[in-house]
Amino acid sequence: MLGMHDKEKRAQVEFFIKNSVLIIGAIVALLFGTAHWAKSDLEQTLKAKLIGDTDILSLDHNRYATGPEEGEFCYVRGSYNITNTGAYPFTVESVTIELYELPFITTNQLSTEGPTSYTLSERLQKGSKFAAIPVGKPIVLPIHEQFGLKNELQRSFGFIVPMTNDVGGHSKFSNYIVVANAKAYIESEANSLADRLASFISGSINIAFKPNDLKHITKSMNICQPPL
Repeated sequence: MLGMHDKEKRAQVEFFIKNSVLIIGAIVALLFGTAHWAKSDLEQTLKAKLIGDTDILSLDHNRYATGPEEGEFCYVRGSYNITNTGAYPFTVESVTIELYELPFITTNQLSTEGPTSYTLSERLQKGSKFAAIPVGKPIVLPIHEQFGLKNELQRSFGFIVPMTNDVGGHSKFSNYIVVANAKAYIESEANSLADRLASFISGSINIAFKPNDLKHITKSMNICQPPL
């Protein structure tokens, strides 16, 4: 190259190239770091304001009327509600409704050495000593709808359950509970430069409720008896 045979000229060019690389690297590192922290801060803000209130309403249960000699059935029905009480709209992906049986704890299962726990949340855990028994398969309702601030989602549910007198099976002497839960998430809009950088560098910001954040559990009930 022209002038590159000159040692001083070559040294100046090398100095310029090295410093240019360092400057560009510093700028890139600053942008990546800024985007990373911007995304982290935004995620924390969204998580803090992602709130939903749940309830199971209009709960009804009793014997289910069938034709003669068709067996004995009972029903339980109601509606599961989610209210957006946070600061951002969120999208509900699906709602899962499950029915569990709570068999009575028999005398020979009780301990004479102290109290025996039959706490509902404990019995819903897998491997619990007196675990609740799932009745059939969960009902999964696809939703895929976004709910704005203070808006409410409502989905009705219903089960018809065959009854027997067998202790440990689905029995008219057992109690039941309904567990409703939803999957929901929020996506931020990348409007600011920091948000766009965060989305470009770190991927889209997708904040979801934790698995049990929108869970609602009814009290135990004998579904063959009318509600009080």
